[in-house]
Amino acid sequence: MTLLRTRAAASGRPGRARRTILLGGLLLTGVLWSAIWLTHSGHAAGSHLAAATSPSLATAGASALLWMVMMAAMMTPAALPWLSVLAATPRSGVEPAGPYLGAAPLLLGYLTVWGLFSMLAAASQLFLLQLALLEPHTLRLNGRAAGGVLLLAGLWEISPIKEACLRRCRSPFGLLLANWASGPAPGYRIGFRHGLTCVGCCWALMALAFVVGVVSLGWMAVLTAVVCAEKVMPRGHLLPRLLGVALASAGVALLASPG
Repeated sequence: MTLLRTRAAASGRPGRARRTILLGGLLLTGVLWSAIWLTHSGHAAGSHLAAATSPSLATAGASALLWMVMMAAMMTPAALPWLSVLAATPRSGVEPAGPYLGAAPLLLGYLTVWGLFSMLAAASQLFLLQLALLEPHTLRLNGRAAGGVLLLAGLWEISPIKEACLRRCRSPFGLLLANWASGPAPGYRIGFRHGLTCVGCCWALMALAFVVGVVSLGWMAVLTAVVCAEKVMPRGHLLPRLLGVALASAGVALLASPG
């Protein structure tokens, strides 16, 4: 009887670990979204970054930090399913520290890539402000510039590269498990590699922030929902085709509009 209880408890540990990792990830996501809301409330972010029309190290740092927090808040939910399953899967001789500490380097490696992307996005934001293509208080592109981004995003959504990256994002376990080893360093490298694939899949969707306004929390939530739907919904792989046609059509319409 004791042996049966021990086996039942052991079989239940991965499930409990997955639930705990998911809960912790959702809690982290909530904290990040709360930080964004506090930053964006009253258009504080737009008002502060309007000064970026005369860029300095301080404004560049503020822009990069804003993007880093935003990308972490938007992309962590999409990473939680594979993160919780992989980190909580028992493997002989692997992760003696336990699944919870095993999840940390995976997520850190993943978010490192998005941190690098955030720096590039912040630099693009300051460059567009210098060219007077962004509205300072909403950080939104105007006219044909917005149309160009919509068209580019739409074409990327239906491209073979996007399809290949999304396929790996939706089923990353073969690549991840093949490269798995004990200790935090391999976990970090695996998270980093998966982050590269994820950026290849989602960078064009993130660029839409310049179309809808970087300080628009509602649209950021919509983009987060689209990313999660593409990655985890049963037929999410079909969504980029529909979305790509819609985005490209909207981009062409804006580019063709007078003025």
